[in-house]
Amino acid sequence: MKENWKYPDLIDLEYYLALDRNIDQAELHTRDREIYLAAPAEIQDGGQNSLIHHWLIQRRSSLTPGQDIQSPGRTLFESVRSINFLLLFFGLLIGLLTGLSFFSYSGTTPVNVLYFLFLFIFSQLLMICFIFIGSGLRIAGITTSPAPVIHIYARVSAWLIKHSAHFTESLSAEKRLNYTQIIGTIKKYRARYGSVFYWPLFRLSQTTMVGFNLGLLAATLFRLITSDIAFGWQSTIQFSSEFLYKVIWIIALPWSWFVPQHYAYPSLTEIEGSRIILKDGIYHLATQDLVSWWPFLVFCILVYGLLLRLVLVFFSRFGERRSMHNLKLNSPEILLVVQRLRSPLLSSQANPEDNSDATLSKFNTADPQVIAANLSIPHFPLLLLIPVDVLQITKPESFYTHLSTMGLSITAHKIFMQDYDSDQRMLKELEACDWQADSGILAVMEAWMVPIQDTLNFFKNLRSAVDEQTPLFIGLIGPQSEQLLITKPSDVDLRIWHQKIDGLADPFLSFVDMYEPNSQSGPNDT
Repeated sequence: MKENWKYPDLIDLEYYLALDRNIDQAELHTRDREIYLAAPAEIQDGGQNSLIHHWLIQRRSSLTPGQDIQSPGRTLFESVRSINFLLLFFGLLIGLLTGLSFFSYSGTTPVNVLYFLFLFIFSQLLMICFIFIGSGLRIAGITTSPAPVIHIYARVSAWLIKHSAHFTESLSAEKRLNYTQIIGTIKKYRARYGSVFYWPLFRLSQTTMVGFNLGLLAATLFRLITSDIAFGWQSTIQFSSEFLYKVIWIIALPWSWFVPQHYAYPSLTEIEGSRIILKDGIYHLATQDLVSWWPFLVFCILVYGLLLRLVLVFFSRFGERRSMHNLKLNSPEILLVVQRLRSPLLSSQANPEDNSDATLSKFNTADPQVIAANLSIPHFPLLLLIPVDVLQITKPESFYTHLSTMGLSITAHKIFMQDYDSDQRMLKELEACDWQADSGILAVMEAWMVPIQDTLNFFKNLRSAVDEQTPLFIGLIGPQSEQLLITKPSDVDLRIWHQKIDGLADPFLSFVDMYEPNSQSGPNDT
């Protein structure tokens, strides 16, 4: 079954994933597993994108039932459509005013057609060449050369962020942390979906230019009808009329094959007759030569201004479809959803009277892969990083069983946060590893230890040591109690950690719930 992803779907997906941040893992697992079991067989046996698309549809139907309530993604893109019409009107107004201003002719000085061509035609052609090259590379999957719009946007954003330091210094610590989280979240989503959401922004810019060229064309025709405008050419560079004629002939190739020559472009005689020499003035020039340029200029606006921009608008549609076709939903949050959907509801706490296959205690082993094999749980392999402080209160194996119920398999573990040198050696070992697309790293952290800059730098260095799309998870645990070695972190600690980690703007760094209720049990749905 082929899923049909749209832009509102991606926005809704991230919105619903964000809603799940503060919900216990056991509750999420129960909910998502029910969605999986109710799905058709072709969905269950399909790919990850199809499974996530089905999950999204079910989540949307449960949170926005009925036709009167729109999802956040649909609401946002309805706003984008309104912005599209506003930009079209804005471009039309600017083009109209610019054209009326340019063609204000006093009767003594003809309009310089070279100035017109460079200002309205050649400048647009140069930008369109950059756009075609950048967009073509983007469609081919080559993003080393960013598109001009994105490049300018990135430069402006970087400048604003750099000069916002004075603004953030005046904020309280809480507001400054929220500001950093917002900026980091924007960067994270841009890194995750930047190539996909490039096309709607691209189409908005081209729609604006369509309006501009419509306004310029309307202003030109209005001035031609209501005024007696003379056109000529002059330049400090003394090139010949023959050279200009060849250039004009090349420019007119798109329409000269079906338009009569005297309308398609001026003849060599008319070009020579409309040349303006400053010391001679224009009184000796013939009227038919001075007005011979206007059909050529109108065709230039139609073809190189309006028509090419319309082509780019349709080109953006093609880019959208291709980017959606090549969409890769491989963020850590989505990975956890897939594992919850496919993993049976199991318990690592066995009741004395319960001898069913739904309990992991049946298997007298701490090896998660053995557990997964016995219960047919699809597992995602992870390298577990344990701080030396946590190792003093619990063993690494104590996390294995709980993570196995989530479809996460610990293949090995390493100790970190002993000292600077040992951490650096571990990072070099990880850098030398050949990281596969279907493996990741889970770092256990004590939630009550607020992440300081050294902690954040460690996760930055960890990202540099592995592949940029390798899933990195942080498993937060609360303080040890008399009854439990692993407790649930407080809401305040969770919020601070989320704010700090979001500020890193790492699109493939997320959290996983390490807390397991003391008496968790579930049915055997296998």
